[in-house]
Amino acid sequence: MPPNLVELLKSLGLRSSSDLFAQSVGRLGHSFEAVRQLQAHPTRFIDVSFARGDEVRSWLSALVAGEPPSVLVVWLADRTAAEMPFPVLLERYDDLWYPSMDDVAVIFPDGGLLLMDHEERFCFGRVVTAA
Repeated sequence: MPPNLVELLKSLGLRSSSDLFAQSVGRLGHSFEAVRQLQAHPTRFIDVSFARGDEVRSWLSALVAGEPPSVLVVWLADRTAAEMPFPVLLERYDDLWYPSMDDVAVIFPDGGLLLMDHEERFCFGRVVTAA
C-alpha cells in the first residue's frame, strides 16, 4: 500500500474500509482466482515500466465508454479497499499504486476488472467467477 494512503484518500474526500474489501472479494467470487485468470488471459494489456504518465492515462481512459463509473479500488495484500470515481483513479493512479510494491485490483460495476500489478503490468478483462 502506498505510504500515507489513508491520508491521501481523506484528502480526496474518500475513505477505505475493511467492509469495502469484503464487498470486493465477494464481487471477485470470494477468491482471487479471477485475478490470477486475468493475469494469464487479459483482454487488454500494457507494460507501464517505461510508459509516460499521459500514455498510461490514455490507455486507462480507453477502458471506459460513456459516463465514467465509480469503481472499487482494492489493495489486495493490505486487505483494504476504497470506492472512488474513475476520473480520480485516472488522475491519481500513480499516487494510489506503487510499482514493485503493490497489486491493486479495480472492479468496475459492469464486471470489468483491472489489475495494476507490482511487475508494472496493467491487465484488463472481465470478472469470471464460478457459478
